[in-house]
Formats: sequence, C-alpha cells, structure tokens
Amino acid sequence: MWQPLKTILAIIGGGIMVILGHAVAILTVIALAMETVWISDQIQSRVEKNWNREVHWSGGIEVDWAMAPTLTIKRPTLANASWAEEAHIASAESISARINLRPLLNQKLVVERLTLDKPRIHLQRSPDKGSNWQALISEKDEPPFFQTRFEEIEISDGKLNYVASEEETDIAMEVDTTQGQKLRFNGKGSFKGKSLAFDLTGDPPRKVTAALLENRTQPGAYALRGNLDWGEHQLTLDGQSDTLTSLQSLEFQFSLQGPNSTEITRLFGYETRDAAYRVEGVMQRRDTKWRLENLDGNFANNEFKGEVTWIEGQERPNLNVAFNIEALNLDKTLPGLMPSDREEFADEKTETENGMRWKSLVKTQTAKLKQLDFDLDLQAQQLILKGRQLHNIDLRAHLASGRLEIGNLSGKLGEGSFTVVGSVDGSQPLPQGSIDIELTKMDMGRVLPTVEVTQLGYLEGTVSASMKDETLLLEKSRLRYWHDNMNNDIDIRLASQTMESSGVGIQLTASGILRNHPFNLELNGGPLLDLDDPHKPYPLSLNSTFDETIIQANGTITQPMLLNSVDLKVHVEGPDPAQLWYITPFILPHLPPYSIDARLKRDEEKFWVLREIDGTVGNSDLSGTVRWRATLGERPEVWANLNSRLLDLDDLLPVIGAAPATGRGEATSPALEALARRQEAREEILPTAGLMRERLKAVDAHVDFKALEMRARKVPFEEVVLELDLEDGILKGHPLALHFAKGKFTLNGEINANFDPARSNGRLEISRVNLKEFTEHFNIAADTKGIFGGDGKLTMEGNSPDQALASIDGSLQLLMSDGQINALLVEAAGLDLGEVLLSLGEEQPEPLEILCLYAKLEASKGQANVEALTMATSDSNIVGKGEIDFANETYELVLEARPKDFSVLSSSSPVRVYGNFANYNVDMVSDELIARGALALLGAMIFPPAALLPLVEPGTASGQAGCQQLVSSSKKESSK
Repeated sequence: MWQPLKTILAIIGGGIMVILGHAVAILTVIALAMETVWISDQIQSRVEKNWNREVHWSGGIEVDWAMAPTLTIKRPTLANASWAEEAHIASAESISARINLRPLLNQKLVVERLTLDKPRIHLQRSPDKGSNWQALISEKDEPPFFQTRFEEIEISDGKLNYVASEEETDIAMEVDTTQGQKLRFNGKGSFKGKSLAFDLTGDPPRKVTAALLENRTQPGAYALRGNLDWGEHQLTLDGQSDTLTSLQSLEFQFSLQGPNSTEITRLFGYETRDAAYRVEGVMQRRDTKWRLENLDGNFANNEFKGEVTWIEGQERPNLNVAFNIEALNLDKTLPGLMPSDREEFADEKTETENGMRWKSLVKTQTAKLKQLDFDLDLQAQQLILKGRQLHNIDLRAHLASGRLEIGNLSGKLGEGSFTVVGSVDGSQPLPQGSIDIELTKMDMGRVLPTVEVTQLGYLEGTVSASMKDETLLLEKSRLRYWHDNMNNDIDIRLASQTMESSGVGIQLTASGILRNHPFNLELNGGPLLDLDDPHKPYPLSLNSTFDETIIQANGTITQPMLLNSVDLKVHVEGPDPAQLWYITPFILPHLPPYSIDARLKRDEEKFWVLREIDGTVGNSDLSGTVRWRATLGERPEVWANLNSRLLDLDDLLPVIGAAPATGRGEATSPALEALARRQEAREEILPTAGLMRERLKAVDAHVDFKALEMRARKVPFEEVVLELDLEDGILKGHPLALHFAKGKFTLNGEINANFDPARSNGRLEISRVNLKEFTEHFNIAADTKGIFGGDGKLTMEGNSPDQALASIDGSLQLLMSDGQINALLVEAAGLDLGEVLLSLGEEQPEPLEILCLYAKLEASKGQANVEALTMATSDSNIVGKGEIDFANETYELVLEARPKDFSVLSSSSPVRVYGNFANYNVDMVSDELIARGALALLGAMIFPPAALLPLVEPGTASGQAGCQQLVSSSKKESSK
C-alpha cells in the first residue's frame, strides 16, 4: 500500500507545485507591475522561458487597493504539454491574494491570504513522453527571484485528475480546506487495475508552501492522517513528514490489512502465497534509512512482533531484521521458487542433460548473496515447514559482501533438537562453504518429507559438509539410529568417495540391530548435489543383510528424499519371507527358504511396483506383479497378481503352523525343522500357530493367484485358483478353487481379525471328485471307483486352527455314488464275515459295489455329531452314527451292517471305531453297550437329500445312477 500512497502524495505534490508556481508567477508579475513595467516584463519573460507554456487570465485582473491590496485573477489557465489529452494542465475560476506590500522592497513576497476557487489540475503520464508537469519544475538549483511566503491558503471545490494508462491508473480527487484551514484530499479511481479510494487530511497548505518556497534546506513537519482502500486492502495512517512531497523525513503510525498478500508484495517485486494479513506499527524514514518498529501483525495466521531497518540507495541494500514470532507456518507463507528462479531454470532439463543443473543453481543462488547485506535475528516459538512442527527456533545470520554466516540455527522437533552453523562465500568465482549439523534424538517420522511409515525411531549425531570446486563433500559424519520399541540400534557412517563415472559420490555404511535381528548395510550413491535433481536419476547400489535375509539393489532413484521415481533391480533371498514384515509393508507368512528377483519401480502416482518377479519359495516357483501404496496416516494397500507353474502344498503348510516334509530333497530351514520336531513330540495334530491379527489389520490387500499344478504329497491337483481381499481387517476368499481328480473343491469364506478371537465363516462345495483318479496314487486296487461330492457351511472363533475347530458350528454333507472298492477292505472290518472268508482263497477278490454313500455332520461349539451315515451296497445297507470332539481331538463312530441276504456267518454285532486324531481303534460293540441301548442311536437308514445329487450325478439318458435310484426308491416306499 506504500506505492499507491506514494503515488497519491506525488500527484498532490505535483499539483500543488503547479498551482502554486502558477499563482506565484502571476502574482509576482502583477505585484512588480505596480512598480515598474520593465521589471514586470523581465519576470514575464522569465516565466515563459522556464515553463515554455502560455499563461492566460481571460476574466481580467481586479485590484482592491488598501494597505494590503487584494488582487483577483479571473479564469487563469496554464497550457498543457502538446501531447497531453487536456488543453490546460492548470486552471481556476479565480485566484485571489491579499499582499503585504512592504516586504516587496526586500524582494520578499508575503501573501497574507491566498484563495483558490475551483482550481483544476490535469496530470498525465505517458510511457514515452514522461509526465506533463516535469517541464514546469526547474531542475536547476537557483535561488528564487523573490522569497515567497503564504500565511493563509483557502481552497474551495478543487479537483485534481491523474491518468497513467500503462500503469492502469486513473485517479480523481477533490481538494478543499476545512474551516480550521486543514487540507483535505478525497479521491477515488483505479490504481494498477484495482479500485482506489482515499480520504486524507493534512496540515494547512501554508506548511506545504513553507517547505517548498521559504526554506528548502530545513523542512518543517507536515502532519497527515487518513485512510486508503485499494481493492480489498485497507491502510490507515497518522503521522508527519518533512513535506507533503519529498517524504525524506517521516514518521507514521500505520495499520494495514487485507485478504491477499500477493497483491501487496508484488508492488515491491516479491512473491508470496496468497494469505490474509494484518500489520501495524511505526514507520520512520531519515533520508536513506528506513525503520519499521513496534510491529505487531498476523500473516497467514502467523502472529509476529519485531522491527525492520534498511538503508536504500547503496550499492547493496542493507537490511536489519529482528522478529519474535509466536507461530510461523512457512507452508502457507513461502511460494517455493520465486518468479525469477522459475525463469532462470525454464531450460533446466537442457542443463540437466549437461550435468549442470545443481551447479547452475548453486551459482545463481550464491550470486544473489552479493545483491544484499543483512543481519537477521529471528525467534519463533513454533514453526511449521513441510508439515513438520518445530519449536523454539533461534536464527542468527549475517550477510555482507556476498558472504553468509549462520551463527546459529537451532530448534526443537518433538523430543529432539538440532543446531546448524555454517557459511557460504558467494563472493568467489566458485562458491565455497561449509555446514555442521548436530542432531539430538530427532524423531524420523517427523523429519522425513514423505513419511510412509509412522514410528520410525530416532536419529542423533553430527553431519559435516563442505562445498569446494562445485562439489559437495561429506566429512566426519556419524549418526546413530534407534527405536526402543522395535529393538533397533544402528550405527551409521557417511563419507564421500570417488566414483569412476560420476565424480565424487557418497558411501553410507550401517551396522547394528534391526527388529532385534543383526543388520548390515552398504550403500553407494552418486554426487550429493544430484540428490534433488528432478530430471536426473540418482544412481545407487545397495547390499544389505537382515539376519539371514539378503537384499541387493542396483539402479536409480530420482530425488531420493522425495522418492519421486524409483527404478531398481532387486534380489531378495532368505530362510523365511515372514522376516520381510519387519522391513516391508507385506504381511508374509512363515514359508520355506525363498529367492526372488524383480524390478522395483515407483510411478508418478506414488505407487510402488514389483515387476518381472521370478523366484522360488521352497519347491514352488513364483512369478507376477505386486503393486502397493503407502500413505501417511492410512493403511498400506497391496495389489498382487501372482502365478506358479508348480505349487508344492508342503510349502504352504507353515502358514497354518503345520510342518512340511523336511527329508532329503525338500527345501527347509532350521526354523521349519524345529517346527517339525515340535509337532512330532505333540500328541495332538491340529496346528496351533497363532493368527497374525495385528498384521491383518495393518494393511489392505487384493491378491489373485493361479497355479497350473499343485503337488500335495500324493494327491494331484490340476489347477489352483485363489482370490483374496483383505480390507479393514477382514480377509475374504472368493473363492479358493482346487481342481483335482476331475472334480473341484470350492471354498468361499472370510476371517474377521477385528474380533479377538478372530471370527471365521465359510461355505464349501465338493463337486464330482473321481475316486479312481484320487486313489490310484495311494497304491489302492485299480478297480476302485466312485464319484464324490458334498457341501457345508461352517462358522468358527479362534486365533489358531485348533482354537477355531474347538468352537466350530455348522453342517457338512458328503455323498458318493456308483462306487466300488475291493471287498477285503470292507469285510476285514467285520461287516460280512461269511463273504470275507469265502474270498480269502481267491487271488483277486470280487470288488464290492457301493451304490450310494451318504454322511451328514452337525457341529455346535466344537462338538460334531454324525447325524447320518448310510452306505448301500449290493449285499447290505450300513448305517452309523457318532461324534467328534475337536477340542480334545477325539472321536467315536458306531457302524452296523444290515444284510440284504442271510449268511450263516453273518453277525449282527456292530463295529465301533474310536480314538484320537493321531490314532484309532476298531472293535465290536460289546453286549454291555448293546444292553445300554447303544444301537438305539443308529435308527433307520437315512437317505441323501435330492438337492445334493447334482454334485455327484449329472444325470444320463440311459438311466439313473446309484444315489438317484436310492432316493427314488425311498420316495416310493414312503408313498405306500
């Protein structure tokens, strides 16, 4: 707002000088004309010569003779510049002056009272012609012919116009004197394309004339107050200046406020982000020295107090700044690069291709150090930068002759603190400098500009760097990183090293404990000045070991601190991928040893991508793509599309806590071998591995997996398809599909890890599994056959397989149709002893036809009851019932054969099968159990529901299959 005010005061001053000059010249001529015409001609000639403008008074001159005569000039005019739009630069309805004649004898013109009626001033500025009033102001330092003094000036209905089209400025103001002889300016218009309105009141006009006409070397104090509105900006001021026009000595109390700071700072050639502001204080000027003191303001919601002093007119402006700020948000204050910087680096890509961007940047920025001298003392209770909240900021810096000295820059970040001292010498052809940084318990989660994982731990130590010959070097730098909760404690050393291809680079070595595991890292990178180059990928190579895990990477990262673009070839291998959970966002289960090669990228959308995956996990191969995104304050999200030519089920058993095979030729590790030993020592067989609930809640994932073949011990699976969605702690499988024995097993279910214990549910379906295809891998008789199917719906609660099964609720149905099996396998169980004995003398026993087999289980709170077990053969119907206790891993089953034909050796005693999941026993039901009514539970034969038949019998045109016949006959029997 100083510029519009300065412009207005310059306009007023120019107008006053024109009108007073006009009046003085005319009055002087008239006054002298009363004594001698010759002198009047001399003055007239002087006026014409100095102004080169015509002066007229079309209304004539009137003289009221008295001891102090009054002269009245009617309708005087002063011609305008030839290029100006208006004909006259100055005019008035009349000018009256009461003159004291006595001082004329001493060449003094004393005007006791000057009255200006309807004065009109038209000021105009042209980009090629300059101003229309400049020619009227003598640049020669000549003493005036008369010393002139105005004792009283009265202005009525005055108007002053100013036009500068190239500045988008057009101002019209009214000028009057009040009853107390105060001078008032009221105007409106536009300045720099924005509306302008002001109302200013100053001392009587005679104080202006005293400064202009009486004593130029010792100006008086001219009081001025008022307000000015420019656009939405408001300025109020109250103070005084040496004169109304020169402003070489002034002191004002001022207040300035507005919603958009950019419009104000652009008037001074600076750029800031748009923000509301308010500032008040005292402005002082003494020749070239300016001072703003007692400042109290708010900028972008940042409260500040302080003072600023600067000296202008020197080779380099000298600035002294002292600020005490309660809270400063630089994210809302600084615009990043200034407009001049953007122009300087408009062709930075070309410079990058020549490897010169940072060197050019350093040269350009250090060259600016020679444009200004300053002393800075800044105290801030709070400072926000890049989202970080710093406290107790203390900055003291000195800049002189291009050399910047940072005496101290210190502050606190959370629990930590930092101190920086250094210098930059921009006065040399090649910039030189050094910096020393000391860190104490700095929270890395607060420090890093792109934090993708919270709770990163702490860093402390010293970093020393120097700039020599356009090269940034690290010297004597050592840091310690630790994280108590995660058992991290790592010693880090930084040093510069010579690189063959890219000059002086950086080497980082680290060793210590990471997540309670031994950790080592060696990283080699390019020159430090290339770290922030947005167009030049930064080369690096990395070798690291985490416990027994090996990680290697080689490639480039653009702006590593921002991770804008990543392109690395990565190799990872180790005994168990679950260890990667500690250093990646992946939830990986315990699996056999693995080795993976891939290409790691980070795209413009800030997604991480593992492409071209090629590796093995145990005896299984793996390929595909994994994509993930991690954002501060949000759960990481992972998308995976994975494939395998051969999946060994043994490699997946550790997921549920079961041990895989660990014999010769099997991929194993010490951890898996220990798991196998623990499992062998247990009497129970259900796995006890705990569900990683917190990990399931820590990430969202979407996984598509397909294996062309799965090897499950002796069971062949033609294809495995798995679709998993993990979101908000809920893992959904839709579906898990296993294709085997020309049939299919399908499971749709979910695990909700938001509950403790976790809640699970699932629907399963077994469709048309061929028993012959299934059993031929177990060396069972070749004449075995049958089609299996079934379905079920289950719910469970538990954080491990054994806990979940101990709470199982739901039902399961199994069905087999058109089957046959070697008779020895049945009759050896005592179901038809007569036929067993007759068959023992034959080399190939007759196969036993099984028309239909149906079983139904109902489970509640871990107890599963065998509600129905029915097997219809060509000779007998077998019924059974029993129960399974998953909590104790025990079961009991009672079977009874009801022959269709009578055999001498047929037995009516049922068979009892019982034991635990690891062992079983078979015996006859005793008379005592029969007496207790054990057989009463068996009841009548239960037939399979018709809805289950499509799972085993697609139907044929030639007739009905076994279970279909059984169901049809049961309907006929029930209808009789």
